[in-house]
Amino acid sequence: MAFESKALVIIDMLNDFVRPAGALAVKGADACVPAIDSLRTAFHKAGGLVIFLCDAHHPEDPEFRDWPPHAVRGTQGAQVITELAPAPGDIVIPKCCIDTFEQPQFPELLGCRDLDEMLVTGVATEHCVLKTALGGRERGYAVAVVTDGVKGVDAEQGDVEKAEQTMREAGCRFASSSELLEKLSQRG
Repeated sequence: MAFESKALVIIDMLNDFVRPAGALAVKGADACVPAIDSLRTAFHKAGGLVIFLCDAHHPEDPEFRDWPPHAVRGTQGAQVITELAPAPGDIVIPKCCIDTFEQPQFPELLGCRDLDEMLVTGVATEHCVLKTALGGRERGYAVAVVTDGVKGVDAEQGDVEKAEQTMREAGCRFASSSELLEKLSQRG
């Protein structure tokens, strides 16, 4: 597992999702930070690709008919949490939908690189994480969902479990950050 052929994808680790006072706070999302940060540090040291996918809405976004206003462009809530602030060379892709593959910049970026696997982290498991993982599989990428680097809302009990099962059925594998780091260090 070489870093050059992998992308670390960090989804919606924004103040509005991670901070308890955030507009759409995902309870326990802050527990993902150490795992994501350890992977990000390893990717940075190895010159690997780190991509931040960040919800970014206009104040009158139609999505706000279904969800409370959140991640409004230019607000503190739309910023990546300070603990994971993007570093020089990291790629930040704003998105205004749950399925990041609907944003042309993301699939175009992946297509320009010789990548074979996406390591998926962030929030929320049954929303943007699910859509990103499935989109990656549909396009032929191996997808590793970082078990200690994702968190779900679980609005309806069982939503996260169903999302995980759907990802498994699509061929996604699940591994902890330490397992992935061990494999990366052995071959990377």
